[in-house]
Amino acid sequence: RSVLELLSATRVACESEDLLLPRTDGPSRENSALELYAQAMQQDPQNEEARDGLRRLFSVARSRMQSDLGAGRLDEAQRMLAVFKSAGLEPEATRSLETDISAARPKWLVAQTCRAIAAGDLVAAEELIGQHNAAGIDRATQTELRRGVEIRQGEAQLGSIGDEVRAAIAAGALLEPAATSARTR
Repeated sequence: RSVLELLSATRVACESEDLLLPRTDGPSRENSALELYAQAMQQDPQNEEARDGLRRLFSVARSRMQSDLGAGRLDEAQRMLAVFKSAGLEPEATRSLETDISAARPKWLVAQTCRAIAAGDLVAAEELIGQHNAAGIDRATQTELRRGVEIRQGEAQLGSIGDEVRAAIAAGALLEPAATSARTR
């Protein structure tokens, strides 16, 4: 479509709040005002109407991205920011939000790791801990989280041993046979 057709379609999309920004819950429909402005900017990077529209949409999207950050949806905020950057929004406009996303990533990783440990998903916890160096998480926090993983592993082992002792008691094997008795376990 021509730039004029794209801008006309954008004006129509701006009338519906649902069509201002791209969907985050599925594949892109490429009919949001943001996506249409981006297409217009690709064809005519100096188009003032498209530039102004991007700035206005960014002010709307900023609150959504901040909400995503607060809810731990960093990837969604990053994707939305990437759309604005690829659309041609000035780098100064996106810089503070990029900083916010970068600052939120380590906190999010620590929170996700703690949730995985609490849920007993130690494989996921170890994978997340592996990402901590790249995210700039300090060694003391990493050590504390690894200790949490070790504690959960110990709890799981004790639970297993406890089950074996209960089974031996239920079977009446308190002292004999020596190898599998409750006393030995």
